[in-house]
Amino acid sequence: MNLIDYVHWRGDLSFGERPFNDNDALILTQLPYHDWGGALDNGPLTIAQLWDLIKDDKDLKPGFYDPLFHSLMKEMAASRRFRNLPVSDYRKETLIEKQQQFAALTVRLKRNVYYVSFKGTDTSLVGWKEDFNMVFTYPIPSQESSLRYLQDWVSRHPFSRFYVGGHSKGGNMAMYAAMMLGKPKKIIKVYNLDGPGFPKEVLSSPAYLSIKDKFINYLPESSVIGRTLENNSPLVIVKPSSSEMRKQHDVFFWMLNTDRPYEVPAFSSYSEFFAKSLEQWSQQLSEEQKRESINTIYSTFVEMNITTIDEVFSRKFAVAKTLYNKYGKLDEKTKNIMNTVIKSLVQISTRNILDSFRKDSNNENTGNQ
Repeated sequence: MNLIDYVHWRGDLSFGERPFNDNDALILTQLPYHDWGGALDNGPLTIAQLWDLIKDDKDLKPGFYDPLFHSLMKEMAASRRFRNLPVSDYRKETLIEKQQQFAALTVRLKRNVYYVSFKGTDTSLVGWKEDFNMVFTYPIPSQESSLRYLQDWVSRHPFSRFYVGGHSKGGNMAMYAAMMLGKPKKIIKVYNLDGPGFPKEVLSSPAYLSIKDKFINYLPESSVIGRTLENNSPLVIVKPSSSEMRKQHDVFFWMLNTDRPYEVPAFSSYSEFFAKSLEQWSQQLSEEQKRESINTIYSTFVEMNITTIDEVFSRKFAVAKTLYNKYGKLDEKTKNIMNTVIKSLVQISTRNILDSFRKDSNNENTGNQ
């Protein structure tokens, strides 16, 4: 079953009858993907009231990874389990000059227990740029915003405890905010749904070590995003219903058991290939090389007046031509950096592909003996 099936099946039972579980957490990570505007400025609204606001919106654009959001909201609004949950404090920050894309909201589960949900990356180009900045910048602006958001809630609710979660970049925001809050007793559990990790040195910091056992990472079988950077906190590998890469990352296509996602024993060979290649590439390049290569590509998109990642793909031939022309105009230092980055990617990918073929060949030979 998927998220919508779960709400339909479990929706007749309140949280008092069946306690909050990991499937419920997955569902609540979807709420901040919708731009609620000023709907929550004057106080909380229930899930049912939020559904009333959007149910007749024919131009609903719920977000990047949740094309089934409308159906989910309809099912939640009809259920005993979700319909009366108060949702509040929606905040959104999309700042081009800071290269930041951030949003969050909070759901009250019961008296003195809240779920703070952080949004992942949307289709905005600036959101994707902030993601890539994580390769060489720590903390990024959205991490700092997530901490301020959680601090504000904790200061205003001193007798409450919190679940914190998010999907994709939102999962990283959840871990960062809970970690840097410095009050692990206030945190019940932290959900990272296929979100990236942290620079390696963070994993040995007192802040991380004090709370890492409260982290739970759900990553799909062919995870890509969730295997970037470092993370050694508890992990569950999830079985998706589709092998398509975009759907692997989309929690609507994760298979669920009665109270948590369906677990599989290992990552796919593709995910292992990506993780190995990315780690080797990152080790070979300096911070300056990473920064310059990413900034060069981003500045090209900006010069083309591209504002969403969808435009990059819809105008892929124009993008390729512009990048090629820009490469010829780069100064020697930047051109050398780009050459090093491209050469490194090709060498590492080729080596790992050959290693994979050799491993598969050895396994076949072993099986035939």
